[in-house]
Amino acid sequence: MKTIAISLSPNTSAQDVALALRLLAAPRHWGRGPNVAALERRMGEIVGLPHAFALDSGRSGLYLALKAMGITAGDEVLLQAYTCIAVPNSVVWAGATPRYVDIEPGTLNMDPRDLEAKITPKTRAIIVQHTFGRPADMAAILEIARPRGIRVIEDCAHALGAAITTAGAPRPLGGFGDAAIFSFGRDKVVSSVSGGMVMTPDPGLAAEIARLRDALPLPAPRWTFQQLFHPVAFAGILPVYDLLKIGKAALVGLQKAGLLDLAVAPEERMGKRPAHRPSRMPDAVARMALNQLERLEGFNRHRRKLAQFYTQHLSGTGLRLPPPDDPAAPGIYLRYTVHAPDPQTLHRAARKHHIYLGNWYDAPIVPRNSDYNAVHYTPGQCPVAEQQAATSINLPTHPKVTLADAEKIVRIVKREA
Repeated sequence: MKTIAISLSPNTSAQDVALALRLLAAPRHWGRGPNVAALERRMGEIVGLPHAFALDSGRSGLYLALKAMGITAGDEVLLQAYTCIAVPNSVVWAGATPRYVDIEPGTLNMDPRDLEAKITPKTRAIIVQHTFGRPADMAAILEIARPRGIRVIEDCAHALGAAITTAGAPRPLGGFGDAAIFSFGRDKVVSSVSGGMVMTPDPGLAAEIARLRDALPLPAPRWTFQQLFHPVAFAGILPVYDLLKIGKAALVGLQKAGLLDLAVAPEERMGKRPAHRPSRMPDAVARMALNQLERLEGFNRHRRKLAQFYTQHLSGTGLRLPPPDDPAAPGIYLRYTVHAPDPQTLHRAARKHHIYLGNWYDAPIVPRNSDYNAVHYTPGQCPVAEQQAATSINLPTHPKVTLADAEKIVRIVKREA
């Protein structure tokens, strides 16, 4: 029985596993090398920005962007609720205070009206999340930020390859603000298991980011091993994931043994910065990212095709579906998020058929057991985000989900909706 899992190494192919095995066998090439610069150049070509800096994660890129902008204690940074704790953590690590903006119930992106209402004299920057690859309203946000001299950072962790049409031509997300961050995490648009990028059009800001990045160490070899071993491990885990719980037990065992790491470290749930962050991107991890970046357009075509299928076949059910795309700003659907009165019922029904749906975002800040006090979130601050989180459930769109898989998912969802 095929296991369909939205978050268990969803992009990994045999090609990725073969590359990881070759890199594991050549630890002398794990540290510095030509692939980091090649990845930065390629991202520059895709996003259309001249300055790119590869790091161990997107959250490290956000932290460096904030530091390079001079944001520190006493400053406030606005960001949306309905997000991962990695985003406000970067603000806290920089010494500033995160302040939360509510979202639009349809797009699940920042509500420009609430944004304007939340600005204070202490506001120094706005982090704009393009949730699940659907472009935020950049025109409205920039119209609010620019006259006030507030910096804008685009969080493109879900949105690599998405664009907004301006002046008759598509303009990639990431190129609208003062800086942008991208993630190559294990369940992002393309994956090197961990890894990220900060980019900017501003040469002065780039010089400061470069200074900060160049002073960073490489992560320990153990960390690099964990990233390279991840696709190899899951090649064995997924086929037996539900077979007498062998795969699940193997996953937990490998994590406890330190051979695989966690997407969010325990200390990050408490607002603390892990010792290895921020750090430079090892060359071997950059090679893994480049390998998937070659397939970016195909991945995103596949995601859009599955999203269209879900929309066609789930219309008229009791679920609330994503609103229609703006033709000038179509989403790439990293995940296809629907809203159900009781998401847990759908989760349970799907698991009986070896399908693990997603829970982004089942709380205004996830993981849901995170310390909200550490990241300055007070329940009730963003009521729309909290309402949407209570009903959210994600259907998979990743490259390993076939149309036949999507048909099976639709049948299960229709039965339970």
